[in-house]
Amino acid sequence: MRTFFIKNVVRESALVTTVRFGPDLARDPHAPDFPYEPGQWLSVRFPASGIPGTVRRFPLSSSPDESDLAITVKAVDEYTNSIDLVRPGQPIEVGRPRGRFVLPPEGDLVLVAGGIGIAPFLSMLGSIASSGTDRRVLLLWGARTRDDLVARDRIRAFEESMPNFRLVPSLTHDPLWTGERGRLDREKLERIVSGFFAEQTKRRKVPAGFEEGPLAVERGIGESGWNSRFYLVSAPAGMRRSIVRCLKRLGVKGRMIRSGTHEVLGTFLGILPT
Repeated sequence: MRTFFIKNVVRESALVTTVRFGPDLARDPHAPDFPYEPGQWLSVRFPASGIPGTVRRFPLSSSPDESDLAITVKAVDEYTNSIDLVRPGQPIEVGRPRGRFVLPPEGDLVLVAGGIGIAPFLSMLGSIASSGTDRRVLLLWGARTRDDLVARDRIRAFEESMPNFRLVPSLTHDPLWTGERGRLDREKLERIVSGFFAEQTKRRKVPAGFEEGPLAVERGIGESGWNSRFYLVSAPAGMRRSIVRCLKRLGVKGRMIRSGTHEVLGTFLGILPT
């Protein structure tokens, strides 16, 4: 494992913390680069913080073009609750980046996150924003309350810098919430995805090869519409299975779906079969 040093610890909410880290250039001005792809995960250990010595896996929430690396952790057990013990300047040991749940190099995207499953999407969105491309990106985020919608400053910056990006949260336990409410299901997927791409299509020419049924393409439905973009799902296992099942019933082919799952104990398993 490679040793880095904690640069900053940011409390995103009562339960979620982002830890930023990188090489200590004062000690090692020639530290080698640490390349990774947006969406990959790391094995992590905090040897000097009082956190139990178990190695855990977390997806990177930073993007490769940032100077530091970051993980965004939700407190759900003794280990993750102990993230509060981490302090700037302490060492952090990390394994090499792994996982195949990564940002497709091109094409429009529908990202579906469940709770802290937003973490790898922060990495992907950061990479898209820095590239300056005009990819159309819809982020559907299922969560309990507004407090679970973390990293809002980063997401707000994405909304400002990416004209073809839209965030649609859907909350299940927030009675004052005026946006989408309830679990993400087939009805919501069909309505929100179709509406977003119909709106986007009005602003750009339909690409060659997707002329089958102009109205279907315009509305973002039909064989061509639903299979003209990638669907990435990062959520707990139950939600992941439900979303993948809904997408397939809407006509999305398995090759267009990429899904990963984050488990409550800070484990992130890469791409899973759909």
